[in-house]
Amino acid sequence: MNYNVGLDLSMFDRRLNFTLDAYIRNTTDLLLDKAYAPSTGVTTAKANLGELQNKGIEFQLDGYVIRNNDFYWRLATMGYANRNKITKIDKALEEINKENQANASTSLTPLPQYAEGESVTALKLVRSAGIDPATGKEVYIKRDGTFTFEYDPADRVLIGDTEPAYTGTFNTHLYWKGFSLYALCQVRLGAWVYNTTRITKVEGSDPMCNADQRVFDDRWKKPGDITDIPRYGVTPQMDSRFLEDASFLRMKNLMLSYTLQPKTLSKMKGIGGARMYVQAQNLFTFTKFSGIDPESTSNVYAAQYPMSRQFSIGLEL
Repeated sequence: MNYNVGLDLSMFDRRLNFTLDAYIRNTTDLLLDKAYAPSTGVTTAKANLGELQNKGIEFQLDGYVIRNNDFYWRLATMGYANRNKITKIDKALEEINKENQANASTSLTPLPQYAEGESVTALKLVRSAGIDPATGKEVYIKRDGTFTFEYDPADRVLIGDTEPAYTGTFNTHLYWKGFSLYALCQVRLGAWVYNTTRITKVEGSDPMCNADQRVFDDRWKKPGDITDIPRYGVTPQMDSRFLEDASFLRMKNLMLSYTLQPKTLSKMKGIGGARMYVQAQNLFTFTKFSGIDPESTSNVYAAQYPMSRQFSIGLEL
């Protein structure tokens, strides 16, 4: 059942345009894949897991700062924000919670624990107080706020959400007598990511094999060392120390081009249009995320490779 309200607005001879949509989407009898033992004859089957609600807004705003025959400057932005919430949990989802709770101590990736009133993309982890300088062991924070060296999956609390609070783009376009400059930026705010690469490829790697340099340089070695990597022999646990803010601002596209004017084209037989351009993609990214790319964090192997920076030059006839 969808509820939607929207607004479309255009003013000043379409110099300023605005579109807004707000929605509530209630999903009942939610069907998702549930894993089963191979002995049953199937590995997955659909199960009724409860009810879900999504709330959000989507918008688009664009306009001309200056517009005449030879010159214009256009600005535009668009984005959306969505929040989901579980409104009812069925028995099948409760069984998944029990399975995930039983496997929590052996998993190196956060296993979801679904609860009514919370997001399906919520991250629940044991809080970490860092590495003890005296012993090189990790200190954990229990649910009651006390400190301990013993890791207990039952101490997991809601810390963040993998769903960003806001995702959007903004761009600018300048044009003057055939010359054009276009820039597009991409932004994501409020997304939290569990850095699987750090726990499996850095702290969880074998120093006797091909290990990350941080395993040798940054690990705790003697009493008094201040570091975020524990002593050798300490098995990394699934806690908030590996949770990172994956918000980012990226220069997605930057293009400078020149289009031949009709007066010039009239002297070139057989050519109806010509444009020359230079372009750069993924030019730079601002982020607090310590990995290579904040968008490649869902897969431990994909996160090892950066988003490619591309440059191109072209002529279109």
